[in-house]
Amino acid sequence: PHAWLSWFKNPCKGQWLGFNVWEGDPSEDSNTYWSAAPGTSGRIGGATSARLLDGPYCPTDVGFDFGTIVRNGESHPC
Repeated sequence: PHAWLSWFKNPCKGQWLGFNVWEGDPSEDSNTYWSAAPGTSGRIGGATSARLLDGPYCPTDVGFDFGTIVRNGESHPC
């Protein structure tokens, strides 16, 4: 099995990259969701899944501890 690389670059115009990161706690709610804006790049360690999005995703339902938006090289909580 191959691990997800933690570096990302989003060259897609109009599409965001979404990453799920499991924080390691036994609870299923121990996840962080990252939304990376078009034109951004950076490093997100431990990503367990990724997908393209039409816009930032800020989960408010059960299953995530918190969400973060990456824009212009800076990270902001949802």
